[in-house]
Amino acid sequence: MATSISQALRLDRLEGEIWQLTFDLPGEKVNKLGRAVMTELGDLLPELERRGAIGEIGALILRSGKKDQFIAGADITLIQSARSAAEAADLSSRGQQLMNAWEDLPFPTIAAVQGPCLGGGCEWTLASTAILMADDKSTRIGLPEVLLGIIPGMGGCVRMPRKVGLAQGLEFILSSRTLSGEKAYRAGLCEAVLTAAQFDAQALAWVKKNLEALKSGRRLAREPRLGGTGGAIGSLLEHTPMGRALMLKKARDGVMQKTRGKYPAPLEVIEVLRENRAAYGARVRGETRSRQMAREARGFGDCAATDVSKNLIGLFFLTEQVKKSTGAGEGVKGAAVHGAAVLGAGVMGGGIAQLFADRLIPVRMKDLTAQALAAGVQAASKLWQKQVRRRRITSREFQQRLNLIAPALDYSGFEKVDLVD
Repeated sequence: MATSISQALRLDRLEGEIWQLTFDLPGEKVNKLGRAVMTELGDLLPELERRGAIGEIGALILRSGKKDQFIAGADITLIQSARSAAEAADLSSRGQQLMNAWEDLPFPTIAAVQGPCLGGGCEWTLASTAILMADDKSTRIGLPEVLLGIIPGMGGCVRMPRKVGLAQGLEFILSSRTLSGEKAYRAGLCEAVLTAAQFDAQALAWVKKNLEALKSGRRLAREPRLGGTGGAIGSLLEHTPMGRALMLKKARDGVMQKTRGKYPAPLEVIEVLRENRAAYGARVRGETRSRQMAREARGFGDCAATDVSKNLIGLFFLTEQVKKSTGAGEGVKGAAVHGAAVLGAGVMGGGIAQLFADRLIPVRMKDLTAQALAAGVQAASKLWQKQVRRRRITSREFQQRLNLIAPALDYSGFEKVDLVD
């Protein structure tokens, strides 16, 4: 039975001292952190603190009430409507205060993530004691704010490097990359990956098993590869001013090469992390946290007020409208693709074949010469090798995809390719 019900947040006792907070935004397909939800959370936090202080709540699981959807992020219209850098910075500060209060609750909090967990949703999980993720394809976690011309503004720039290290923190924020449960576990971002089919039950079982460790504050996540390399060299890079400066310089050089300084947000991320002396380590509290959060909020406000951000947000909404429009009548669905054929290999043909095979679609690539076919396969291989180096796919996944490309010097077999249902 629910003991506390609000419009979007429901508090329930699961078993003994373990409770759960369910986020289910009414009338919406996805959970978003809008003004009303933030107000509800602000009203609920003192009650959670009170129940924790008297020992009623010993651990709290944060979950979503929506199937295959966790938290899509903050309500972007709030950012879009900010009329000045100061107004946007204030919006960031208010979100940070809620996440700080969540982080300071007198009991461990566990984010049980099933479905997309992006932006502000990811920042909420970072403020939690532990993160559990489902092993299904829909479950992804990340900080894609840079794509909108802004930076993480609810503590993501402060907490992400402390959880996974400066090198990985820079990569995740600057690339806007989202991670599956398995990759988040390997990066040290989440504490465990659980079977999606019985996710809620397994999350409860995991919390019961690890309750004492959670209360002690001991790290349960895998140790990250510091400095991007791990070992003594990575630790040296991560924990010395010179090492951090080298990593930040490398990141800045990479951003300038790709953007030529036309996009303020990636450069502002680097400056925030530099001024905050971001590095792997224990959570920060008190004056240090306040100072670092203030710098993040200022950077968020400065970026949100730019024309670049306004235009990128506008482009995001236009893109979402296109995704929702099929260009056909109601009820018309695209046919499933089971195979493909590419006429002409070389670099371009190999790139096209790579796109098909990357989605696990078998593809036959035809050209007149063996040299052209070899160039096509090599072009596809180089693209996947780059993904392996960036740890976006494994070596096994690389070989699996490469095996899906079948080079051919004649047309035999093309008539047998079943392109669609």
